[in-house]
Amino acid sequence: MILINQDNKNQILSFLPLIRDNPDQWHVINLKLDTDSEEEARSVVVKFVEEYTDNNGFAYIESNQKVIGVIHLGIVESYSSIQKNIERKIDDKRCIVRAQKMTKNGLKQIEIKITKGKSKNSDLFGMRENRARSVVAVVDDDMFIRKTVSSFLNSVSEVHEFEDAPSFLEQYAKVNPDIVILDIHLPKTNGLDVIDQVVDEDSNAFILISSADSTAENVQKAINNGAAGFLAKPVHKKRLMDYTQKCLTFSDSAAF
Repeated sequence: MILINQDNKNQILSFLPLIRDNPDQWHVINLKLDTDSEEEARSVVVKFVEEYTDNNGFAYIESNQKVIGVIHLGIVESYSSIQKNIERKIDDKRCIVRAQKMTKNGLKQIEIKITKGKSKNSDLFGMRENRARSVVAVVDDDMFIRKTVSSFLNSVSEVHEFEDAPSFLEQYAKVNPDIVILDIHLPKTNGLDVIDQVVDEDSNAFILISSADSTAENVQKAINNGAAGFLAKPVHKKRLMDYTQKCLTFSDSAAF
């Protein structure tokens, strides 16, 4: 892997035939850095490139907060191992890895967010990767919504229903869901605040916020807080299934 600058930017073209021939073995990298320091940003990026120095690919520093690139990782068996490798390489940093499929049989995208502090419970991510059956948690005080979502998913996953945030948070680590479908308006609780609590325990959680109020402001708030997406109510099966295909720990062996 190489770091692209003005002097070697033409080398990007040499990777295009390799990507075209084996798109399922290449990943688009979106590296987000929690820093305003150019020196610190470059130090993190250099260490990231060093970690993958034997892999074909490139990285380009777009700003102190954002690095983009493409890397040949082959067929990845464990994305949690990527998280651990990067955290080991970059001292005193917390690495959040969210990988999504860009196309069904092609490129995948890895969003890597590097912040201060260490991940609390990265083992949950690895456990999800190695589990035979997918698990979904539906957190909503409306029983009709819970049952509707469960009916969409119970043939392809184990579904746990929660009518309030406290019961969900208490059982989170035990249930360890691949996907969380979280109502934005829960009794005495804002779903956006619940996202913070989940991400604090499990930085790689795949959370979908659901609400009848799908304003651009609510959608953006959900994404900023760590949600992977937004589901407008009433929840449509196709939209929900599209999201399950983006969650890499959710088994896609069953036909939807």
